[in-house]
Amino acid sequence: MKPADVVDAIANALSNLKSPGVGLRGFESIVLKYLGVPIGSIGLGRAAAEKMFLREGERLLYLAQDVDEWILEQRVHVRRVPGMEECSCHWSMEQLVEHNITTGVGIARTLQRLLKSSIPECDVNVVNANPVGGRRAEIRTALQDFLHRFSSEFSGVHFLRTRHAMHPSFGKLNAEQWFRLAAVNNLVHRVHGERIFERLLHTDLTQ
Repeated sequence: MKPADVVDAIANALSNLKSPGVGLRGFESIVLKYLGVPIGSIGLGRAAAEKMFLREGERLLYLAQDVDEWILEQRVHVRRVPGMEECSCHWSMEQLVEHNITTGVGIARTLQRLLKSSIPECDVNVVNANPVGGRRAEIRTALQDFLHRFSSEFSGVHFLRTRHAMHPSFGKLNAEQWFRLAAVNNLVHRVHGERIFERLLHTDLTQ
């Protein structure tokens, strides 16, 4: 299967989901919605967001590439990363990368529809899908392909701030905020990936 096919398969799985995950902790969701998103919109400029998206996405890719193929699907327990759901505490590197692509595809679709002005205000939700796994090494090239496609499509694009789409945890966001969310999404997953990688180094997986 080609990398682009893996990304498309994940995107199709996202389209077929019927319900979102449990979601973020209530207090955390409120803090991010009323403090994190507004402050982030001021402090993270467009150019910085584009650099962050690629930098953090590539760092996650490097972590996945440093893991042997048979270890990619080994689930380990790590401390929850702020911004991630409770279920993520027992994921494999493969599951984390798949989740990163899934949420990234969801954000890309929201941006595409906002650019076409085809979304009624507050009409869109991004589902935090539970990863299914089973792709092993293919997930690495799928992530690389996703990063390239996302950057090529949205780099330098002018986003209007007059139309919004609703995020289930962070409320109403305009296109610029959705783009910055994509960058922060990669940052959060990179931190999570480091925790998984560190745990793998100190876990006996031969038993």
